[in-house]
Amino acid sequence: MKKKILSLLVTGCLLFVPTTAFADDNKTVIKTVDDLLAFSKAVNNGDYDKNKDAVVVLENDLDLTGVVWTPIGNVFDENGYIEHCFSGKFYGNGHTISNIDFTSIYGKDLLVGFFGDIEEAEVSGLTIEGNLDVTNTDNDYTFYGTIAGFAGDCTITDCVSNVSFNNNGKYVYGLIGMVGQADATTFEYCENTADITISGDSGSLYVGGIVGYAQNGTEVRYCSSTGDMVYAAPDAGGIVGRLYGDSKVINSYVTGKLTPVGNGTTDVGGIVGSVAGGSVSDCYFAGEIDLSQYSAKK
Repeated sequence: MKKKILSLLVTGCLLFVPTTAFADDNKTVIKTVDDLLAFSKAVNNGDYDKNKDAVVVLENDLDLTGVVWTPIGNVFDENGYIEHCFSGKFYGNGHTISNIDFTSIYGKDLLVGFFGDIEEAEVSGLTIEGNLDVTNTDNDYTFYGTIAGFAGDCTITDCVSNVSFNNNGKYVYGLIGMVGQADATTFEYCENTADITISGDSGSLYVGGIVGYAQNGTEVRYCSSTGDMVYAAPDAGGIVGRLYGDSKVINSYVTGKLTPVGNGTTDVGGIVGSVAGGSVSDCYFAGEIDLSQYSAKK
């Protein structure tokens, strides 16, 4: 099946029957960086396509210093559609992937993150730490999420995003969050602790501490964001940038400082930047909104 952008992306990897045997009855254990890179390569080769029974277990903290990262599930066919994704269970077991650097791929690949594309998957107990310091001056539209660029029909639980983002005033557009775009996905007990800084001119951009663009019944509950955020973005919120299509934010909070930058072109909210279908309930904002760099004049 084919995906569409910003309807947005619609779930469905290319059907593929894997020929590679899965280790230990569908269980893959990751103990080293080499194990992680082998898993990433296997997903991008199609070995995990449509295998919802796959179980991947992270058993150690891993340091990716010096590793040029390729998102897991970021392979496109000749027509530009996602060909391979991960659809199993990834158990982080409270471990951390540290010093991951998305700088070299941001704005060059459509889907950027630890995972590129996850569908009908479960990700839990995973912390991602690192940075994204935009250097590319010729950026394409990018679905960027520290956990995943895109998540469809997934459950993401007990995950932490601690990846700083700074566009250094360079033009950016797309989606930014723990997950860039979430479609019919549930988030529980997740947290963003990193600072996000977007200055200068930007195009269509959806930014949230947890989700950039949440649609089609996505639910974010018991989540938080404690990082400071500087927003020169049309839709930006502490938890979700844009809430759409009966999506919900429930029992979540923000304590970071939010600073909108621009001339009346930014929809900023402590919890959600803009709502176009959906609801926010039992949430609170305990941070600060600094309007010193914002003008109501358009």
